[in-house]
Amino acid sequence: DIRARLGEELVPDLELVAKAYKNFRSQYRRTALLEHTETDLAIYFTDWMLFCRDYGYGVPDYFQYDFYRKEPEARATFMSNGYRSYVKKVCNTDTMLFMNKGRFNSYFAPYINRKWIDITNCTREQFDEFIAGRERFFAKPITGTGGAGACIVETASMEPDKLYEYCREQGFIMEDVVRQHPIMAAFNKDTVNTLRLYTLVDANDEPGITAALARFRRVGGCVDNFHSGGVGVLVDVDTGVVYTDAVDILGTHYDYHPDSGLPFKGFKIPEWEKLAEQVKQGAVLGAKINRHTGWDIAITEDGNIEIIEGNSRPNFDLIQATDQVGKLYRYEEKIDELAKKLGVEPYDFPNIRVNTAGMERKVIEREHITAP
Repeated sequence: DIRARLGEELVPDLELVAKAYKNFRSQYRRTALLEHTETDLAIYFTDWMLFCRDYGYGVPDYFQYDFYRKEPEARATFMSNGYRSYVKKVCNTDTMLFMNKGRFNSYFAPYINRKWIDITNCTREQFDEFIAGRERFFAKPITGTGGAGACIVETASMEPDKLYEYCREQGFIMEDVVRQHPIMAAFNKDTVNTLRLYTLVDANDEPGITAALARFRRVGGCVDNFHSGGVGVLVDVDTGVVYTDAVDILGTHYDYHPDSGLPFKGFKIPEWEKLAEQVKQGAVLGAKINRHTGWDIAITEDGNIEIIEGNSRPNFDLIQATDQVGKLYRYEEKIDELAKKLGVEPYDFPNIRVNTAGMERKVIEREHITAP
């Protein structure tokens, strides 16, 4: 099918194309489901250049959403990385509230129960007070993303002076280690297994959950982030029940957790109703600054809800790659209404886009749900 569509001549900037091809080839070779033939690689790259790139679909989109298997009409139901940027443009005005984890913790203090300290904005005395009596703490860069640089620090691993200098050099925010709910820990006790909930406060100022997923790490990991070695499953936003197998960033699927052996489908997230209500409250609190947020949530051992952090431009990859169903229908109408209300120009969708009714798309997706 792809070969049959390659009749259009492309006159590229060769230097730019060479750079793009190198990136494309690297991701192609990492994709678990593809045979590594140079002929097919060239065909896929041309397909991406002709039919995907100009509409905001990046190289990761092409592989994560199996676009090499999909017709243009099916591709157009997916939210691209370009559309992700557009959602941020419409919905969010203060990126640094979410980028700076100290600012975030202060602003959303009603939903953060753990003790924390920002090493970039504290005294030595405050640092000493924080580490006193703590054998270990969780540390992450104050403006890091994707779980990069996050680690567990053993307080006794260095002398206090060296530990202080090390944390300052790394620009850490330091927090109590969250003890997770035993039902979540059964999958992997080494890492706090978190939920990612996407909320959108619409043009009528009503908060809603547009998507939800659970993330689990392999044994020995520090964070469960999808881009740092974790696997993810989709969660039904109404019931809190997992309805897909897990997938990792390379496209490998798992029926069961590869270490604990526990099945994913049918698993009910504990305290789901409480979690859903609290994240909506957080969305309302942040709505004047950011209407669309990806929340990272932990369920603690005593059944309480702990907001770990928020993302003002959350990735759509895992909520679409897991079941290979585009989720544009969950956003399109509400984002269009917000854009009109706020005076933002409409998004320039591909001209191949099919205006399928949102409810029809939802029926197609619901066929994948096996949980009650």
